[in-house]
Amino acid sequence: PANDEAALVRRVTAWAQLMPNGRIEVEGARVHLLQRGRSFNDKGAARRSFTLSQAVISRGATSFNAYGTMLLAQDVGQSLFVSAKLENLERGRDASGELRVIARRVFLDKLTPALRGRGTLDARVRLHDGRVESAAWTANARNLELQPAGTHFDHVSVEGALSREANDVLVDLTDLQIT
Repeated sequence: PANDEAALVRRVTAWAQLMPNGRIEVEGARVHLLQRGRSFNDKGAARRSFTLSQAVISRGATSFNAYGTMLLAQDVGQSLFVSAKLENLERGRDASGELRVIARRVFLDKLTPALRGRGTLDARVRLHDGRVESAAWTANARNLELQPAGTHFDHVSVEGALSREANDVLVDLTDLQIT
């Protein structure tokens, strides 16, 4: 299990090692990503397009810092903020740092057909020597409906944390509110 966790963290942070040293700043850009192996010259190439309202990426010899806000399509939600601060990116070392994701007013049925409503998630994950050291999150949903039963809640809020004790991972629900 520890090897699985370390392998997952390596896969998630490997993209940061590929970026050359330097800094990129973007403000108000429409980004088009092509399917791997395709060219912009291919008229029928599958594309994923999104709007960046702001993004900053900085790569040092052993570090990577990035943050940005992406505006989501109206039928998906409002916005997605992502930040990453990583250290120890030399080959043969395990990354340490923090990852953060804030998804605002996302339509929950876009994530799973079992839910209806809109939700917001604010999550932080701390890495240390290639393993998850801790995490914390807050999730809120309005007009939540559970499918297929149709059970309805006006508002659901949950806060939680993840911590490590030796090789054990502990998950705590610190607050749960349902109305």
